[in-house]
Amino acid sequence: MMSAPIALLAAALLAQAPQSPSPQAPASPAATTPAGSAPATDDARLRAEALLAQRAAAPESLYNSGVAMYRAGDLELARELFATAAGRAKAGVAARSMYNRGTTSYAESLRAMQQAGAAAQPDPAAQQAVIDTLERSLRELKDAARADPANVDARANAELAYRVLKDLKKQQDQQKQEQQDQEKQDQQEKQDQQEKQDQQQKQDQQQKQDQQQKQDQQQKQDQQQKQDQQQKQDQQQKQDQQQKQDQQQKQDQQQQDQAEPPRERKPMSKQEVERLLQKIRDKERARLLDKIERERARTKPAPKDW
Repeated sequence: MMSAPIALLAAALLAQAPQSPSPQAPASPAATTPAGSAPATDDARLRAEALLAQRAAAPESLYNSGVAMYRAGDLELARELFATAAGRAKAGVAARSMYNRGTTSYAESLRAMQQAGAAAQPDPAAQQAVIDTLERSLRELKDAARADPANVDARANAELAYRVLKDLKKQQDQQKQEQQDQEKQDQQEKQDQQEKQDQQQKQDQQQKQDQQQKQDQQQKQDQQQKQDQQQKQDQQQKQDQQQKQDQQQKQDQQQQDQAEPPRERKPMSKQEVERLLQKIRDKERARLLDKIERERARTKPAPKDW
């Protein structure tokens, strides 16, 4: 939408330029022949289009038809008629045609500005179209002022068109900058949101890993406890079994001792004593011989000196 200063400038332009349904002729110059102020009929529009198609049409007729179309609000057709008349007429009519052509482009800019200002949302394409039309109007009004330096209205309208065009371009630049800033902000928000999501995913993944590690560690601990408990049970069972066996052996020995009368030991005879002593001496001699053999095996032979 147009800003408040632009809307005020548009209102100022509207005060100077005619618009349908109650059009007024351009302030200067008027038609070369008297013309009515009623809207153009289909016949009048057809005649105007026919004049454009005629190469030999008089510049004055083209000019007057342009004034009629201008009063009727058919600005596009009026501008074509004025432009054609400017190209064919002599100095006087040509200068007036150039002025009216610029004024018509001026009115087209106002209409486009009104349409752009009535839109709910700003349309960059519509704003650019207004700027393009104002630039064209400014060029045409400058041409009219150069063709007729005494035409004060052409200079005034050119100055006003220049100021409106300047403000519109400034507004357009501001909107572009705001759009760029908004895009940067949106992009930054997306990046921040993506970073938050990535960070949250990492945190969730780390929590899952930590939880899995805790579960694995707990399972290992539980398994180790079961193994330790099983070993204790097995060891206890072995101890209990050994105790039972020892107790059973003790009971069996007691029963055997109770069943058999104690035997009296007979003294050893002289031959038995001699055999026992000889066995001890033989074991001692074998031990000494074995020791000597081991020492010999560890002793290295002396090197030969021949």
